[in-house]
Amino acid sequence: MTLPADTFIWKLGKNIVPFFFQKKYGITHEGQVPEPPFVLIANHVSYWDPFFLACPIKYPTAWVTARAHFENSLLAPLIKATGAIPKRKARPDVETIKGIFNVLRQGGVVGLFPEGSISWTGQTGDHFPGTDKLLDRVDVPILAVRIKGAWLKKPRWADRKRKGQVNLELKTFEDSKALDFIDYSEWEWQREEKNIFPGRGRAEGITRVLWFCSECGTFGKFKIEENDAVCSDCGRKWHVDEYGFINGQDGVRLYNEQLEFLQKYLEENNPIQVLNAVGEMKNTREKGKRNKFAGDITLTEKTFTVGEKEFPVNKIRGQATFMKKGLEFSFGDFWVQLKIPYASLLLSTSLEILKKEN
Repeated sequence: MTLPADTFIWKLGKNIVPFFFQKKYGITHEGQVPEPPFVLIANHVSYWDPFFLACPIKYPTAWVTARAHFENSLLAPLIKATGAIPKRKARPDVETIKGIFNVLRQGGVVGLFPEGSISWTGQTGDHFPGTDKLLDRVDVPILAVRIKGAWLKKPRWADRKRKGQVNLELKTFEDSKALDFIDYSEWEWQREEKNIFPGRGRAEGITRVLWFCSECGTFGKFKIEENDAVCSDCGRKWHVDEYGFINGQDGVRLYNEQLEFLQKYLEENNPIQVLNAVGEMKNTREKGKRNKFAGDITLTEKTFTVGEKEFPVNKIRGQATFMKKGLEFSFGDFWVQLKIPYASLLLSTSLEILKKEN
């Protein structure tokens, strides 16, 4: 039987991809894979997750993928060729649900990451609203997979990867209890396993999640010295060790600490400023080319400005980070995507705080 997603691209890579990732990442797995049809869910910890999962799961899988990837000139051809199902972030999408059930009715496999995006902290984030109801309705096995070690090999914020193995733990469920299985913390696992993830430049990229000096309160003034981030004002250091911990603390604690500083900073009506952003806007009701623009970003209590374009904060919807260097949101009938190498999480989090205040 030919399954959905059993495309030329999948046939071409079905042996090459698992062999390459098995050899490069030393992937191990435990647990059994059911016969199709089934739904595959996993925690989302790296860009390579679908390829890691292809090692033990030999069936072609139709992945539910962010619609923004279908609009990317480089990614779109490959994604479409693999039979992926588009999903708009941060909003209900009836067409996505139809696509999922269509694949399952044909005896195929549907893969999805209930978080929607890769974890910034190493801990499973919130699931898309309605995911539990979907899993209770599908009436097929649900294969849940915990991906362990992949986040610490290259944290989402990091510029360089580290050495270390990836382990996959598989378990089959009948309903939404599968979500509890993938509610996972890389840090709890690491405290127990104490695996080493060595590598050079382990602090490179950490300013994507490190915004304030906890010693002197300075915003955005850090220099990177191999495995350390150093405050330019007071000299306080953040050391990333070979276990992945930052000054002995995990990524969740670091983010929560930074969030407290950010909330106070915004409460005092300080602006967030980012240099040299580029972006594009597309009317979601019309077909045609996108409008490109560029400029410095200034985010205040009321407005989000990029160059000469101004967006009222209270009219921005569905803001989310895209990959690690992008920010996207909807504004009326427009979908806006910005390329911001080191400030996407900072701006997304700031928008969330300001919208609540407004």
